Amino acid sequence: MAVVAQDLASRLGDWTKGTGPLYSRLAAAIARLVDDGVLAPGTLLPPERRLAPVLHVSRTTVVAAYDRLKRSGRLVSRQGSGTRVTPGAGGPSGPTALVDRGPKGKRAVAFALDW
Repeated sequence: MAVVAQDLASRLGDWTKGTGPLYSRLAAAIARLVDDGVLAPGTLLPPERRLAPVLHVSRTTVVAAYDRLKRSGRLVSRQGSGTRVTPGAGGPSGPTALVDRGPKGKRAVAFALDW
């Protein structure tokens, strides 16, 4: 599934309101769409060069926003394949079991609360 630049722009709403750099506000707006499940895992986002003119910002702004979202684990990209919402990202989250091998090979289980 892919989302075109115009559709993403309309879903973002008035993301420019607020304080801080534009790339930070854009990243926060896209993060909300991912977290709310509006952008499903695996969704292909528009290329930076196509999204920037639709949002009336520089390509650098979109690149910085996408980079921030990649660092947060919400987006993943591969050269030639585009930028996608990370599989498993978005939607309501709950406890995640983290399994590790403790001393002498015994399993140790911990839970991380993601909300």
